[in-house]
Amino acid sequence: MNRLSHKSIHLNYWSEILRPPLIAEGLIDFERYLLNSSLDSLAYDMKNRDAWDQRHNTINLKILTILTACRAYHDQRKHLLNETTLSNETKQAVEIEFRNAFDSSFEYRLMETLRNYAQHRKLPLAGVTESNKNEWADESTAPNGPSRLRFTLNPYFSRKALLKERKAMRSATMDDLEKIEQEQLDVKYLLRKYVSDLSNCHFSFRELSQNVVAESHKQLLHASAFLAEAKKSNDGTPPRHITLSHRYNQVTDNTYADIELSERLTNSRKSWGNLKYFMRMYYSSQLVADKNRHFGEGHTIWIPS
Repeated sequence: MNRLSHKSIHLNYWSEILRPPLIAEGLIDFERYLLNSSLDSLAYDMKNRDAWDQRHNTINLKILTILTACRAYHDQRKHLLNETTLSNETKQAVEIEFRNAFDSSFEYRLMETLRNYAQHRKLPLAGVTESNKNEWADESTAPNGPSRLRFTLNPYFSRKALLKERKAMRSATMDDLEKIEQEQLDVKYLLRKYVSDLSNCHFSFRELSQNVVAESHKQLLHASAFLAEAKKSNDGTPPRHITLSHRYNQVTDNTYADIELSERLTNSRKSWGNLKYFMRMYYSSQLVADKNRHFGEGHTIWIPS
């Protein structure tokens, strides 16, 4: 096994398991906080200033976490491409995917601009509104029919406030922002669209790099099997750990041939696929109709089975 194959195994595997999940975990944590905070608002007094400031600060932190993870992903992806054995054509194809996403998605461009702004100037969150209203299963009978109380938290950025910071922003993106009529920019929508766009690009990256990763894994399996046979202990069992070493320009490069770990990392490439569909997801604690389950008499089930 040559040194480049070593490097492609190590970098491809670890990049796949470490980088994208940070973005996914950040977005899931943001969504989870909004759900939990909505429940808190129903049960506790969240109108006092201290509670409101704490919520505002926490949401800002969640946003900054996602944006920072995205910045790390971009930087590490570019480093990874330079270190792998992918062809120049493939490397260019990967970067084209991200450039196309930037060019075609206003949300992607805005969040990229806000990422730099939030890290170097100020946190972008303008406020949080509460939506607390009755909804009727049959709108034609409202307000006399069965209803439910729907409660949501809706963080937003201020269009006017961002335009005042034009000098600190990407000018072309600010030109796009000026064309929007509404003064409040929904944070949930922007983050979901941004991560969804990034996820689409990343899965294209995975597809383009699949052959290299598969070949690296194949080489690792062959090398491990060969060395395991050569290093069998006296009782005929293979060794628990194998280290592959290669000396290059006075530097020794070591790779641990841990097949179980390698297979786990390979399988991780299949994870987080649902992020591509995040814009379509809807999650709640509502009851779901099921003919085999008892829900009590006269209760209106809002979601069919």
